[in-house]
Order: sequence, then structure tokens, then C-alpha cells
Amino acid sequence: MYPRLPPNTEKSYLSWINRFLRFHAPLLPAQFGESEAASF
Repeated sequence: MYPRLPPNTEKSYLSWINRFLRFHAPLLPAQFGESEAASF
């Protein structure tokens, strides 16, 4: 099991994940590749 992160770190990670998913809205996460990560 992973150690618990501080609440602010968890919020920051979730914020980045949400922004990344909204940026690539038409794609499913399983379809993301290196080029999608680089374009973000």
C-alpha cells in the first residue's frame, strides 16, 4: 500500500488529472499515448 499523501498534494494531483482529461475530452484514457501527453 502506498503512504498517504498530504491533502494539498492529493488536490493538486487530482486537478492536473482533471485538466488533462478535459484537454483530451473526445479520447478515452485507454487511447492516450505519448503524443497526447506531449501536446498537453
